[in-house]
Amino acid sequence: MDLSKIDPNFAEKHLPKGTALDFYSATDPIFSLAGVYHDGTSYTRMPTEVARSVSEGVTALHRNTSGGRLRFRTDSPTVTVAAVSDFVSDMAHFTHIGANGFDIYLDGKPLGGFFAFWKREGDAHYLLATKVLSHSGEVEIYFPLYANLVDLKIGVEAGSRISKTERSFSVERPVVFYGSSVTQGGCATRAGMSYEAILCRELNLDFVNLGFSGNAKGEAEMADYVASLDMSSFIFDYDYNAWSAEYLYETHKPFFDTVRAAHPDIPIIIMSAPKVERDREYNERLKIVRATYEAALSAGDKNVYFLSGDDLLKGVGSEGLVDNCHPTDLGFWAMASALIPVVKKALNL
Repeated sequence: MDLSKIDPNFAEKHLPKGTALDFYSATDPIFSLAGVYHDGTSYTRMPTEVARSVSEGVTALHRNTSGGRLRFRTDSPTVTVAAVSDFVSDMAHFTHIGANGFDIYLDGKPLGGFFAFWKREGDAHYLLATKVLSHSGEVEIYFPLYANLVDLKIGVEAGSRISKTERSFSVERPVVFYGSSVTQGGCATRAGMSYEAILCRELNLDFVNLGFSGNAKGEAEMADYVASLDMSSFIFDYDYNAWSAEYLYETHKPFFDTVRAAHPDIPIIIMSAPKVERDREYNERLKIVRATYEAALSAGDKNVYFLSGDDLLKGVGSEGLVDNCHPTDLGFWAMASALIPVVKKALNL
């Protein structure tokens, strides 16, 4: 059964035939690109040589474009994305549009994801999808959470105006996030619904997403890379991916210390994994994560903060998780809500 023939609201939306479009590469200076960059071959979240020094998993995942955003102004009645990917994910507990789709906001208000399937030809995947704009203004497009992008073009209707937008953020430098699949965005229904995206829209902050699904293991090489970044604050949670409590103990405080040594004054927010049903292993991990925080306080650190998994899912409980691990949109909203007052205090907003 083709549901779109019964209910046209589920059908892919296409421009009327004959509509003329002007396409621009996402690398064109007319756009403000954040959270990712193009290395000449594809869009990445960190330098490939650094990713290779960390692990095979990070090497694979650093090309997933989670946290990537593109901003511009236009008076076009529609915006079209034309994308090429060499990887599109397919997971049973994660919607296709959430993992692989683009998301669009107009003047900070959501218009929803671009509803279209990637078409596969050989090793390449192609996407062509359009969104109708209700008025002219600033467009912000969120990149896919779990897909790679080799090429991306933005189309506006021929003759429409398009210009660069330089947003003034609440603080000049971005917030950097490091963590597991939760940090990468699994299992949000849209790319703009990760907790980082919700938090940073609410507080008008720029951000970099260094979430690596199953592969945030607190490696020294990753700590060194994070420490090298120019950032306003650092938020990290990777205990889900540490393969044992002993390994977490060996890496967690050293990771914090490496970043703190390079950035003695920025706020650092330490989080434990969002979880409702605890077991002995989780409680042991929680103690280890909290111990890093308490050691920093004892050393006189006045700009360190801590949020437990209970804090992050306050008020929503197990309804905020897909599988007792990955948040639903409700769970991500709860996480962002818990972080907002902490980040506001930390950054004096």
